[in-house]
Amino acid sequence: LCLLGSNISRFALGIWVYQQTGSITQLGWALTCEVLPTVLLAPVAGVVVDRGNRRTIMAVSDSLAALSTLGVYALMASGQAEVWHVYLGTAAASAANAFQSPAYLGAVAMMVPREHLGRATGMTELAHGSSQLLAPALAGALLAWFDVRVCVLLEVITCAVAVGLLLTVRFRS
Repeated sequence: LCLLGSNISRFALGIWVYQQTGSITQLGWALTCEVLPTVLLAPVAGVVVDRGNRRTIMAVSDSLAALSTLGVYALMASGQAEVWHVYLGTAAASAANAFQSPAYLGAVAMMVPREHLGRATGMTELAHGSSQLLAPALAGALLAWFDVRVCVLLEVITCAVAVGLLLTVRFRS
């Protein structure tokens, strides 16, 4: 759930950067801030997730992503947002997501019986791919009707819901 909200928010923020600057280069920097922290932190994240509590890692990373996005939202709502704020907020959320993704994939194995693991993994990958496919279309539709702040706030809400749901799900020991 948080993944879809994050993808919608990231797309909308990229559009906002382009609208503010008129520069494809600045849009490229926004996209780089979205991808680079995840790529750089992936090796470390895998080790941390393997040694840590997956539920805690997912809750903390979703919360950190929501807080960084909430900071961007607050700056936008007050009219003080600048492009570098979006870069920083996007990079922080991306860094948090670097830990969330492997924790989530590892948690699937803890929640699903072994005989259903293949199907569960397939559904997980379908959800991931679908969110990447649907997010730009949903963000575009939301931007046609609402301000970019709605897309940004949507990420905060979906991450909060995801953390709430995560705290209610039982993991097998």
